[in-house]
Amino acid sequence: MALERCERAPVTACPLCRSEGATKLYRTRDALYAGADAFDVVRCKACGLVYVEDRPSDAALRSFYPSDSYYAYKPPVPYALFESRALPARLWYPLKRSVLAWDFGYEHLGGHRSLAVCLRLPFLHWLRRRATFRLDVLLPRYVKNGSLLEVGCGSGMYLALMKALGWKRVVGVDINQEALERARQVLDVEVHCGSLPALKLAAGSFDAVSLSHTLEHVGDPVALLTEIHRLLKPGGQLAIVVPNIDSVSSHAYGVDWFHLDAPRHLVSFNRRTLAAAVTQTGFTVESLGSSPQSSYLLALLSLNRRARIPHSDRVEPRFPATFHARARASAFGRKAVTGDGKRPRMSERRVSRAGAVLNAAAASSAFEQAENFFEAQDIVATEKQPLNTADTCGNLTFIEASRHVRFEIRRVYYHRRNVGKF
Repeated sequence: MALERCERAPVTACPLCRSEGATKLYRTRDALYAGADAFDVVRCKACGLVYVEDRPSDAALRSFYPSDSYYAYKPPVPYALFESRALPARLWYPLKRSVLAWDFGYEHLGGHRSLAVCLRLPFLHWLRRRATFRLDVLLPRYVKNGSLLEVGCGSGMYLALMKALGWKRVVGVDINQEALERARQVLDVEVHCGSLPALKLAAGSFDAVSLSHTLEHVGDPVALLTEIHRLLKPGGQLAIVVPNIDSVSSHAYGVDWFHLDAPRHLVSFNRRTLAAAVTQTGFTVESLGSSPQSSYLLALLSLNRRARIPHSDRVEPRFPATFHARARASAFGRKAVTGDGKRPRMSERRVSRAGAVLNAAAASSAFEQAENFFEAQDIVATEKQPLNTADTCGNLTFIEASRHVRFEIRRVYYHRRNVGKF
């Protein structure tokens, strides 16, 4: 449970652009654990980053992540891949192995190229997502004898999966010592407690770095991304997933938006601020996109929060029937109501599955309008040169990279500057 009155560390300048001007958006409390402290959420007038202005101090912030109830610290379970002998599993495993081997480089798993090609068909996208554990951008290309780092690893389940898939060294970083101790004992993975810059890891020591809903929890995202840039090997890959502060649900539910989550979410990004954060830390944006994944569930949770119904990660939530109709409306852009009580314009309500391929300098305004309303944003950053070809066709983005072709609806690629050929 959070302290009733926590020590504060006020922010005097924007964490992204260091500008001092900000507009107040909300004054909110810790809705997840019903804390007594109130926090001001503001938007930077210069760059548009949304952040908590009167945030807790580093010492006080840890109390908002209780080991016994926070979702990321659930007891870990080791992964046992491809061990079932049941008939459905024997039919499913060749598909799974094929996608992982031919599309993501996990060739040691076996599989057939023809099966991987079949699952690239647009109407089989859902099946392909299941074959890749629904990780999307968080599933990195395999590197033989490679090393992978996860920042904000929680109880270590993602690390356990990457280890089971064949990564030689997996390392996790988090601030909860109790959760990390469970990860060491149950999963036998290397984990460290504390902030990444303070650990002083060796430069160029990782082939892949993953941040799944972590960057919004960091008070200084620029410092974290700069440190990750230092830790990545040439050709390394960075994957980031964050909530989208400009999504339909955010506009519809305002201070009750589930992903506002003050004071744990210290910063909130839209597509422009996310791109700016990555660009100024040494990466170049190659393409940018977002996704409507989980919009429906998040709309239900936001309605629960607006109705002041307690939420628990330990109990399967039950929602009133009226909530489902309203959640469908906001998740899919039909008759959604914004925070100021007005319905969005027709162009704003349109939620398409189009993916936008961008250069660092320009973006398609049509795709940008559509994607601004997706709930989650995904980033993949690498040390490599820009992709060979990138062509947007209809409502799918076809991205061709070297030996393989990826059919993805949601993906963001970044590439470090002035490095050798792809």
